[in-house]
Amino acid sequence: MKTFIGAMAALLVIIIGIQIYIDVLDDTVSTMEESIEEIISAAGENDWENCQKALEHFQLHWKDAKKWFAVFIHHDEMDLIHEALYEIEIYIQYQDRVQTCAKANVLKILLEHIPENERLTLENVL
Repeated sequence: MKTFIGAMAALLVIIIGIQIYIDVLDDTVSTMEESIEEIISAAGENDWENCQKALEHFQLHWKDAKKWFAVFIHHDEMDLIHEALYEIEIYIQYQDRVQTCAKANVLKILLEHIPENERLTLENVL
């Protein structure tokens, strides 16, 4: 009986830990998505100074978040996010509104995909 109670307690701790991780992940991704929206908005208005500031804001959050993301998410997804960031940086530098908005939307989709993959769902478990 003690073994069963111990196993259930361990399972409960794991489930609570996963839920806390998902909540933190959601908050982090939401903050970064706000920066992406600012990039898209500023690029759409050809406001390249604010676009650059929004990108720098995103990069600060990404620098902190990628340490934790690297532990839990696929490295292929990390590579795609880094690639999109580098491309956005160049598009902003050359003031290419269409490419900046397009790649920023790709980055947004990549970020939205992270919490979906980490949630405890039957699809993700199997």
